[in-house]
This record gives sequence, structure tokens and C-alpha cells, in this order.
Amino acid sequence: MLGEFMALGLSGSVADESIPLSIAEVCRVQPTFVAGAPAVGRMTTRDLTLIIELELEEDWHTYWWDAGSWGAPPRIQISAPEGWQVGPTILPAPECISTELGPVYGYHKSVRFQVPLRRPDASPAELTYQLDWLVCKEACLLGMQSNTLSVPAQLPIGRFQDLQQDANHLAPARRLRSKLHGESLWVEHPVGCVGQPKLLFRPLDAVSLGQADPVKQADGWAFPLEIRRQDFPEASPVTLHGLLIFSDDEGRETYAFSTSLEK
Repeated sequence: MLGEFMALGLSGSVADESIPLSIAEVCRVQPTFVAGAPAVGRMTTRDLTLIIELELEEDWHTYWWDAGSWGAPPRIQISAPEGWQVGPTILPAPECISTELGPVYGYHKSVRFQVPLRRPDASPAELTYQLDWLVCKEACLLGMQSNTLSVPAQLPIGRFQDLQQDANHLAPARRLRSKLHGESLWVEHPVGCVGQPKLLFRPLDAVSLGQADPVKQADGWAFPLEIRRQDFPEASPVTLHGLLIFSDDEGRETYAFSTSLEK
């Protein structure tokens, strides 16, 4: 693992000697495999999950796909054996973290990144992952880890309930209808939720959230977008994946949506 300083200091009052010399001092990384892929509802003998768990020291945080006011999302690349299927990386619904530079979306204490996998058979194999991630407090540290893991034929049983809970916001019952209308994204308003939601989505180079406030409609919300269709890739379709978060004094409700964007 390599750790290095970012050029960003979040508080001018922090002395240099108070900043850790290595990301390993404030963040521990624990990869493991478990049988089955409960986060995506697949539990055959061919299914397994790579779990990369980060344990953070007090007051340090890391980021969701949309970091918010500033920050950087994690990047995970998987090199799997031939014939293996690699699913999308699953992050739990983020918390909103107040910082001097504005609110960010991420995690304190610990977080599990899940990568659902399917192998052609139960033969032992090797898999390599590359993880880049950012942790911040008064200053930020960038972590880079490349690790090759042995996958045994027999895998331990994971904490199914915990793994499913990490992905609850992605469950079919919490997926909202959504559609692009011109330069606005319409997202269904879930029954029972009140107040104006916060919209987050996985960053796309060609799409950003507009400056205007969302507009409440009879059955949903219209969010203005800035779409640069000239930057869309030529061959592959563009899909916007995101969250709608409702927060009040009694708690928070998080829902997911996915919308195809036509060029």
C-alpha cells in the first residue's frame, strides 16, 4: 500500500507534525471473500463476494461515488480469471458529513465495498484488485493498493444480513422510476416521504447537476441537469445511476434510480 499527501489542507491551524505520515496510520484495509452474493440476490455455489472493508480512525472519513462539495470517490478495478463475471461495486448509502468546505457524502468509522462475482466452477483461483481511495480530516491522504488474493474452492459464509443491509437502498422495492425530459431529470416521489430530497448520482464527465432548485410535481421531482451530449462516448450507452435522499429529525430514507441518457 502506498500513502501520500494531497495538496489540500482543510484547516490552516493544523500543524504539519499532526498529520500522519502514512494512510496506514488512519485507515486499515481488510479484503476477504465470502460465499454467495446476497447483495444482488445470488446464492448459487458459483457466486461469491469480494469484500474490501476500510476501518478508519476517529474523525477521519472517506467518500461515496458523489463526494459532494469536494473530495474524490473510490476507484476499484478487478482483474479476474477468464470465464469469471464481475458485477458492479456496491457501496452502502452514504452519510452527509459537515466540513469547513461544505457538506460531503461518505463514511466514518468503517465501510464495506462489495464486488459480486460469479465463477464458472469452484476451482481455486487468483484475483487481483486495484483500490484507490481518499481519506480526510484536517488534511487528506490518498491510498493506493494493489493486491492479488487466492480464492479457495470452499469459501466461508458471510454475514448475509449485514451484506444485504448495505445494499437495501438498491433493492427493487427502493428503486424509483425516473426519466429524462429535455434537460431535466424526473424522479418519482416515494409514498410516505415528505420534504425536498437531495439528489446524488455517480459522476459522469458529460453530466452535472444544474444550479436551479428542483421543481415538485404531482408525482415526482424535476431536477435540472447540465448535459454535454458532445462528450458522450460514441458506442456505449450512457446511464445515470443515483440516489434520492430524504432526511428529517426522525431519520433518513434513501432510494435508488437509474436512467438512460440518449445522445
